[in-house]
Amino acid sequence: DAICNLRGVPATAPLARKLKAVDEEFHHLLDGGQTAKAEHVQALYAWKSKQATQDGKVAQQAEDETNTLGQAYLKFLDALSLDQSNTMYNLHVGRMLLLQGKTTEAQVRLQLSVGMNPKNQAARFYLGLAMAMLPKGHPQDRLGETVTFLNEGVEIVLAQRCALAEG
Repeated sequence: DAICNLRGVPATAPLARKLKAVDEEFHHLLDGGQTAKAEHVQALYAWKSKQATQDGKVAQQAEDETNTLGQAYLKFLDALSLDQSNTMYNLHVGRMLLLQGKTTEAQVRLQLSVGMNPKNQAARFYLGLAMAMLPKGHPQDRLGETVTFLNEGVEIVLAQRCALAEG
């Protein structure tokens, strides 16, 4: 927001206007020969532009210690450090890593959770989601398992919704 203020853009301005201000500062620094500062501003622009998408916003919230989602992530990490064999701690750390876009790390935590409690449908669903979100080129030898995990999760959600509607 400091760069935005420098460029005359208030903190309440829309994200698009803030991005334009950051871009203007980037070009101003480049034109002035301050490439190191320009690179820093460019990284800030990339970070700020992630806020334009819901996924990027959630990922940033899950990493931000000042945000409640980020604080929850830290609490789950603390709990996990005390008890690595707790299936729920592994599940929730895996979910948070998934929100942050760290699919490989999330998959490890979620596999541990499923391994400790194979009947935990939430862990199985999130593991399927993590497996489906792995980067292209990653071995897909577990495609059938991925689809099974996701399908089971969707079936449970649908069954719960139907029970609520009927109830």
